[in-house]
Amino acid sequence: MVRRIFLFLVVLFSTLTLWAQQTKYYDTLTHTELEDLRIEYGKNKEYPQEYEQQFLLALSHYPELKDVVIELKFSKEQTTMACRPKISSLFSGERTYYILINNKDNFDGILLEDVPFNAQIGVIGHELAHVVDFENKTLGGVVKTGLGYLKDNYKRKLEHKIDSMTAAHGLGWQLYEWATYSMFESPFATQAYKDFKKRIYMTPEQIMELLESDV
Repeated sequence: MVRRIFLFLVVLFSTLTLWAQQTKYYDTLTHTELEDLRIEYGKNKEYPQEYEQQFLLALSHYPELKDVVIELKFSKEQTTMACRPKISSLFSGERTYYILINNKDNFDGILLEDVPFNAQIGVIGHELAHVVDFENKTLGGVVKTGLGYLKDNYKRKLEHKIDSMTAAHGLGWQLYEWATYSMFESPFATQAYKDFKKRIYMTPEQIMELLESDV
């Protein structure tokens, strides 16, 4: 209980301070910049080399996750990316989270490899917000989330909350790029996939309202 209260206070402080730290555009990192991020945010993290910069840049907006065990890995999924706690870790003192990158053959959605660099940071940042959300929940809360996610109405409310958290952590512009690309610009996704994204997640217009309300 004390750990949950402490984490909540950390998240609240981070939210209040990071709103003012929106970065509109990220370039690829120099060797020195990348090494600094590895040292600062690479503890207890595993990830594919090709997404190291995007993952660490997104992580730099989540100081409360510095010590949390997170593994970014490939998996066959129904969407571009997904976040799940490792089931066995829910019963231990230290949770582990998987952030899954879809590499499914003949996928009718969008593969991360086809997404622009800043939009990649945005969608990874969205999944990290799921980790923060899980960290604030008891075992019962995690189970409730898993069951609730089977219903579109619950899923929509949760994903809007997660999008708001992503923007609050300073990744609003990257999330805006991801929403614009996934809902309108991608030449790879079917119209049904784009319509699903519009129905469940914040649209670019809704994200822009969040950004403008912070000005």
